[in-house]
Amino acid sequence: MELIQERNTVLKQIFGNYIPKNQITLRCYQAPKYYLTERQAQQIIFAQIKSKPFTAKKPKSDNYRQSEIKKRLQNSLTNQYLKILSENPKIKKADLFFQVVNSPAPEFFISLRTLKKILKKN
Repeated sequence: MELIQERNTVLKQIFGNYIPKNQITLRCYQAPKYYLTERQAQQIIFAQIKSKPFTAKKPKSDNYRQSEIKKRLQNSLTNQYLKILSENPKIKKADLFFQVVNSPAPEFFISLRTLKKILKKN
């Protein structure tokens, strides 16, 4: 719950009352970190490594958009994991996932609908 509140605060600071008109615009904003627990990141990354990536099902539906966001998140986390692991192969597992989660994320992995709900709340 703390991560969600932290993410929402950052989003309100960045966007204020402005709501981007499309998902591409939202993807232009870099997040200061991944708003996940280390355990969640570990599960997502290991699913990718075990060749069980998220798959998108229905085009132009909310489920499809969510699947695309999850797929981008999974790819981004896995790339960050592999990068940190290659730079420091003897790193402890706990430290590795701590660094992955706290490294800057290329985007906020949320839908426009979620952003609108966050910004409308006071």
